[in-house]
Amino acid sequence: KMDGVKNGVVMIDGMTYKVRVGSHMGQNMGQVVAVNDGSIVLKELLPEGDGWVEKVTEVTLQGTNEGPKK
Repeated sequence: KMDGVKNGVVMIDGMTYKVRVGSHMGQNMGQVVAVNDGSIVLKELLPEGDGWVEKVTEVTLQGTNEGPKK
């Protein structure tokens, strides 16, 4: 957490990015809607027919630093 806001760190093609709710991510106009302990939730717009469809995707994070669960 930074300033009371939970952040996520993702590595894509060797580059490291810090993301938080509202950050943009992905190729389909993705926007981060939640950062959880082990995942990031994205809302994306995908082309479908003559319009767009909204899709929510949860990306599981690897190598989280949660520590042991009690």
